This record gives sequence, structure tokens and C-alpha cells, in this order.
Amino acid sequence: MYNYKWPDDELAGRPFGPAVVYGECEVDLGKQKIFLRESAVLREKFPGGYRELPLAVIPPISLHPKDMQEFLQISSSEQQLDLQVAARSNVESKAVKGHLKLKAPAGWQVDPESVDLSLEKFGDIGSARFTVKVPKNTPAGQYSLQYMVRVDNRNYDVVLNPVRMGNPGIPDQPDESNCIREKFITAPAAVKVCLFDLKLVQKQNYAYVKGADEEILKALNHFNLDFHLITDEEMGYINLSRFDAVVIGPNAYLVRDKLRKNAARFLKYVQQGGTLIVQYQGYAYEGRGYAPYAFGFKQPHDRVTDENAHVTMLNPEHSIFNFPNNIIEADFDGWFKDRGLYFFNQWDQRYEPMLECNDPGEDPRKGGLLVAGYGRGTYLYTAYSFFNQLPGGVPGAFRLFANILGLPEACILERIEFLKKISLFFLMTKEHLDTVARIMFEQWVDNGEYICRQGDEGNELYIIKKGEIEVIQKSEDQEQVIFTARDGACLGELAILGDITRTASLRALGNVQLLVIKREHFLPMLKKHPDISIQMLKLMVERVLSIERRDKSN
Repeated sequence: MYNYKWPDDELAGRPFGPAVVYGECEVDLGKQKIFLRESAVLREKFPGGYRELPLAVIPPISLHPKDMQEFLQISSSEQQLDLQVAARSNVESKAVKGHLKLKAPAGWQVDPESVDLSLEKFGDIGSARFTVKVPKNTPAGQYSLQYMVRVDNRNYDVVLNPVRMGNPGIPDQPDESNCIREKFITAPAAVKVCLFDLKLVQKQNYAYVKGADEEILKALNHFNLDFHLITDEEMGYINLSRFDAVVIGPNAYLVRDKLRKNAARFLKYVQQGGTLIVQYQGYAYEGRGYAPYAFGFKQPHDRVTDENAHVTMLNPEHSIFNFPNNIIEADFDGWFKDRGLYFFNQWDQRYEPMLECNDPGEDPRKGGLLVAGYGRGTYLYTAYSFFNQLPGGVPGAFRLFANILGLPEACILERIEFLKKISLFFLMTKEHLDTVARIMFEQWVDNGEYICRQGDEGNELYIIKKGEIEVIQKSEDQEQVIFTARDGACLGELAILGDITRTASLRALGNVQLLVIKREHFLPMLKKHPDISIQMLKLMVERVLSIERRDKSN
């Protein structure tokens, strides 16, 4: 049994408003007494009848920065930020005036020093602009720019965000005049400035296909990267070849019907030399032919939820970890929420896994970042949660994603370094090698498979990137392996120049990775660059003499 009493019945139960309503009761629980207090509320008429809203103490002027964070690269030159902030009056009964300032780190310059505000009535909004100059050679890190408004000798520095519930009987969006529930969430009126030790490949053209709601593109746009957002209307006809890389947003294949219908166009774009970067996709991405080679998800899908899970680089020498940024273990510090989701569980051998991590007590997950050559281009799948990390300003995530965006150029540079070691090309200049690297494509051949046969028309030059090839000649129904070509060997260099049939068959000894140049691409290149033609002819003559010397010695 318990008894209660209100200390002030007149205040506690007033049926008419507006009124401030509050109360307190005393409860007897056996020999014990407790006091229960009711929060003060404002009871008043509104379009839906009467409502009771809790009282809230809010600042006379609240501040609302246009952007809450800014991203910059560290620089040896002074940099400038142009900022804008809105100021809102929360005073109902009178005009309010304030004195607005922006506080910056020592050595940073702010212009103007202050702005005077005058807001006539409740809800009035004023705005101000500030220019902030960031000193040259400012170290990488996070810095805060704090807005502060002084009203009646007191400082206020908060963002005020109301959360309101509407009356089910009123169709309008809830606001301060018609809501039946109201809470206020406050946050510091500050701009977080992130300075990154970050290199980007410039003068690249990118496209982005947005999927699930995320802010990756907004985060990347801080760095003036050239991105074109592909719409549904242009998905079927846009010239993809104009882009160095196309980035597919999270779950885009699941939520964009036009992307699914045009998936073959995007794979053809890769085949013809483009780079396709696909962020995580759900189960429906599997088995539909959206990726160049087969793969499979596990159900439930492989994911890594531990944001601090150790990440291992499986091939530290790969360009994805070295160009344009040198990725180190510290670049995986500071990630939040998780590492990634929808990792591939199994995949074709032509995919090369780049990273490995796992939750405690689970097997290593290697299917979170995979790269594969496809035709003349590159396909990349990443399950790592860049959609969280980039908008959150995680430095290492930006550095790794910059390297992913740099893959088109990195692949060319990688091929150039490889070609420098090939006798057919080692006398070429870097500019010539760059031209050759851009017309090549990758081809994988399984063990025992014939690449070409004796008597076939020779219209392709083969360079062994990895593996071994048997060169086989047939005479009187007898096949003989005349020699075995290994990494770096060139095969078919004479046939590519003219209508010469193959004098031998080529067969893969084990799994082989090739770089291939087609005659239809090679000859136009020679016409466009006569100096390359002269150099190639010299090399061809030397190669013919070398073959003759080898035959005589045999």
C-alpha cells in the first residue's frame, strides 16, 4: 500500500493552458518513504488540441555550420578554407543581437575577426562567411575551428538539432508549432579540419555509380577529383572509355536496375582497358555475370566486425600498396564500426587477394580486396568499409583508396617496369614503353592448353609474365618440344609484323599469365610513332640473327 499527495494541487492538475505543469508526490512503502518528481512541462493549445512539451533551456542563438568537416592535403604552400555558418534566433519575445567569432589554432588567420548579428524575431536566420588561411607545412592531423556567439555577456557555441514527433492526425511535417513530442540534441558548433599526408594521381577522369545511401563522393570531392555521377538515364549509352576508372558504390548492383541491365557494358569497358572498382555488394551480386570471373559468398557472409582487427598485406610489393602512397600498418589504425562486409569466400585463381584480416577466433578472411586483370583493363572488388571510413575522415582509408583510384596509372607503370627487363623493349624510352604498355592486355592460360597452333595466322605477340610455355614443332605427325620459354620471353614477334603463319605451337606448362599485343593495335602504334618502328626493326633483325645462330649451333 502507498499514499501520495501533490504539494500544489492547483499547479499539478490545471486543465487550461498555456501553463507550466510539474509535480511531486510522497510515496510510503512500508516504513520507507520516497519522493517522486514529475518533469516540468508546458501545456498549451495547438492545431491538434492540447499538448504537453517538456521545458528545455536552449541558447538564444544557435549556430549551424554549412559543413562540419573539411579535408586537406598537407602542403608546402598556404591553403585557404571558405566557411559559412547560419545563426538562428530561439528567442520568442524580442529581437536578439550577437557577436560571432571563429576561433582557430595558433598561427591560422581568420577573416573577418568577427561578425555582428541582429535577428528580429523567433526563427530568423542570419549567415556569415569566414576565410581561414592554413599555414604552409602544417603537420598532418585533426584541427578544430570553433564558432562562438556572444549574447548579453555570455558565450554560446552549440548546434541545436530538434527531434520532433508529429500528430498522426496532421499530415504536415512536424515542426515547433504542431509536434506532440520534442527533444533537442546539441553538438559543438565546430568544423573539424583533417590534414592528410596524402598523394593523389592527378589529371584522371573518374565516374561514380551510386548505390546505397553513403557520402563517399562528397568526401572525395574535397580534393577536386574529376568525378562524373552516372545517372540511370545515361547508363546505357554513356561512353565509358572516356574514364580512367569507374567506381561502383555499395550495393549498386542490387538497387540500380539500369546497372544490372548494363553490367555487360561495364565489363566490356574493362576488357578494352578500363578500371572497374566495385565496392561491397550483397548476395545477389553472385552468379549473375557482373564480375569477370567466378566467385562465391558464404552464407552468412564473411565479414570482419572488429574495427581493430590486424590487417596483413599479402603482397606488400604490389602497386596498390606503393603508388602513389606507401601504405603501412598504421594506415589501418583509427578505423571504426568494422573492417568490412560481404568478403568473397571463394574465387577464381585470376583474382589476386591483397589483404587479410579476421575477427578473434575466426579463420583469416582474404576475400576483402581482390584485383584481377581482365583483357587490357583491371577489375577490383573491395569489401572494406570505405563508405564509413572516408566520410569519417580516417587518414589511412583515404591513402589506401587514393591508391585504388590510382590503379590505372599504377598498372601502366608496373608494365613499364616489366617491359624494361625484356630484350625486345629495353632500348625504348619511357615514353615509348608507356605507349606499348597501354595497348597490351592480360591473358590467363590453364595447364596443357594450347595458346596457338602451328600453321595458324600469327597476329599476336605473347610475353610471358608468369609461368612457362612449351614451343612445339610438328613434322610428319610427330610433335617435338624444341624449347621451353620462361618469364620475360617474347613469342610471335615476327608474325605480328606481317602475314606470317605460326611456325610452332605454344602450349602452357602449368598455369601461365601472359601479356598480349594484337597486330591491330601494334601496327597503328608503329605508324603513329616512326621512331619506335625503327627501333623495333633493329631489335627484330638482332632477334632473327640470334635465332639463326641458335639453329646452326643445334
